[in-house]
Amino acid sequence: MKEFEYLFKVKTLEAGQRGRYQDSYYSYEVTSNCTEYKVKQFCMNVLQKSYEKKDMPNPFAGELLEFKKLTDNNKNVDMFNSTKEETYLYKTKELYCD
Repeated sequence: MKEFEYLFKVKTLEAGQRGRYQDSYYSYEVTSNCTEYKVKQFCMNVLQKSYEKKDMPNPFAGELLEFKKLTDNNKNVDMFNSTKEETYLYKTKELYCD
């Protein structure tokens, strides 16, 4: 049996409504040495549930607004060096429902 340890450092930039009776916005900076795919899956399924606009099951499910890499620490890494941490920006919103 193999064990894996995944480490995600999360900095919350915004969480909640910007005003009364408005949509909720969530923004995070996530730093990890995992692949970009794994970081995105962590963000969308664990950190704050969201979907690509085309895949949303309903309008209130949580829409992915943005996911992008902010750093480029691994462009000169070869197969003998360990992977360095990268930082990503993750933004999502949930529609207000009264």
